[in-house]
Amino acid sequence: MKKAHLIYLLSIVVLIIYAFKLTQFNKNLDSIYDEGFLFLKIQAASQGIIEGGSQWAMFVDTFFGSRISGNILYLRIAGYFVHLTSILLFAFISLRYLKRKCDFALEINEKIEYLLFVMLFGTLALGGIVISYNALQEFFLISMLLSFLDSTISKNKKNIFAEYYLIGFLSFFAIMTILPSGILVLCCLILLMLQYYIKDIKMIISNLIFVFIGFLTATVLFHFFIADIGDVFVAMKHTANNITKLNRGYDPLSFLLKIIFYFRDYYIHISVLIGLSVISYFVMHYTKKIVGFMFFLLSLVLVVLYLRKPLIETTTLLSFSFIVLFFLLNVKNKSFKIKEIFNFETLLLIFLFFYPLISSIGTNVSLAGKMSKFILPWSLLLFIMMNKLKIKDEYHEYTSYIKIYLIVIIAFLPFRSIYSSVSHLKTEKLVFDKQKPISNMIITSKQKEYFDKVYDIMSVYDYKKGDVIFSTQLDHMTIVAFDAIPAGLFFQPMDYNADGNKLSLPKPDYLLLTEFDLKLISENLKMQNWGFPEQFDTFFVGTPEVIKTSYSTTRILYCRRSKLTKP
Repeated sequence: MKKAHLIYLLSIVVLIIYAFKLTQFNKNLDSIYDEGFLFLKIQAASQGIIEGGSQWAMFVDTFFGSRISGNILYLRIAGYFVHLTSILLFAFISLRYLKRKCDFALEINEKIEYLLFVMLFGTLALGGIVISYNALQEFFLISMLLSFLDSTISKNKKNIFAEYYLIGFLSFFAIMTILPSGILVLCCLILLMLQYYIKDIKMIISNLIFVFIGFLTATVLFHFFIADIGDVFVAMKHTANNITKLNRGYDPLSFLLKIIFYFRDYYIHISVLIGLSVISYFVMHYTKKIVGFMFFLLSLVLVVLYLRKPLIETTTLLSFSFIVLFFLLNVKNKSFKIKEIFNFETLLLIFLFFYPLISSIGTNVSLAGKMSKFILPWSLLLFIMMNKLKIKDEYHEYTSYIKIYLIVIIAFLPFRSIYSSVSHLKTEKLVFDKQKPISNMIITSKQKEYFDKVYDIMSVYDYKKGDVIFSTQLDHMTIVAFDAIPAGLFFQPMDYNADGNKLSLPKPDYLLLTEFDLKLISENLKMQNWGFPEQFDTFFVGTPEVIKTSYSTTRILYCRRSKLTKP
């Protein structure tokens, strides 16, 4: 494919995705997973309640104010533009790094192509639910990386010191957002700095001092304008002691096992992809190159559709292109020596390759899936490898195929989402307009049926806005929908059991629980001064969920009998 044709294709794909995501912004309500919990976290932060695990909710409330933080749709739009800001910052600053630092010249069409590829990679984290830790952490970590890259192209020591001051400043916010990934990225950047200035001990010491001063400045500003740092430290220590004992995947051993399982799955997937590549190579050799490439893409589609355990992730499919590039490099450069791995240029490439994985550590969900939130640096890695490593001309056709492959893989999910949205444009738009928080959100017929049913029952028990409801993860969105106050924020029932302050929780008149909740926490609920369950009437209210889960999502509603107003 000619460069002009590739740019036209990229431009069309990127324009369609961004235009659709912006003009047809997702107004569908998410209820079963995180959004209700995240929204209530922000509301708690606005009231000065300190969360021990992460300070992201305080950052959102401080940076955006009550007008945005009190509206689900506005928080989604805020997340969109924070991510877009990260994309644009990375695109233009990393392009400046490519132009000044790398030993190759980019033509104007290649610069445009690079910017478009950055935008394309950015579509993997576009849209979604309310702004939370992922979007904030992406911004902080990307800004730290860009500060480091910019420091390597600066000739002025004052500018270099300013960049390291900024790294230290931003690292505080990254650590306060997701502690493990914030620390790991900071440590990696410091190690790269040590290698870069390995013969200049004065610059190393000076840079470390400015990192410390930047970190200290951010700490002071946080203390005086956001929250008492002492109280935050105590809350984080308390939460760390609790959460590491709950078998929820937040202890060091679980993080280590998750990394091991990631590499196990990665090995399985890469082995399958390499096998497909070998077969496709022979098809190319004995037929035509385009036939072999189409055979590979068709086989890839079948693999993605039918390889379920472990499920092949988009990030694994994308990383395969770098495996191919490394292979081409070794074919081209037969004199490659092991010691070259430890020079700065190679270490930087290795860091860029592992950056999405390192940035994802600190989660209890799939690392391969989480990596898509932090994948922007792979666009820089791609262009450095395709140009700096001397494979640009000799392997031009192969690198063109890799670019097309990347476009197909990345655009698949957004275009499937666009198709799904377009196919539902004519369906009836249902809303829950009894309370303000979600009145501008579109809900499914099952969600509306559930909200109406629960609301009607609670109204009989004199429910009013601001009443207290107790629930765990599945019904946090119900609390939001009814404009109620949560009796504590517990994502999982075991979090409630581990809370040493649960006896001081506000007394609820309504509880929404599942069988799983009751199995784990009913005894502790009986020990509260709530009169549970003797003083409550019980209603089986079903579930609003249409997503198939491995566990029951059927809810049981408990209403305080003394509030009954009608026979």
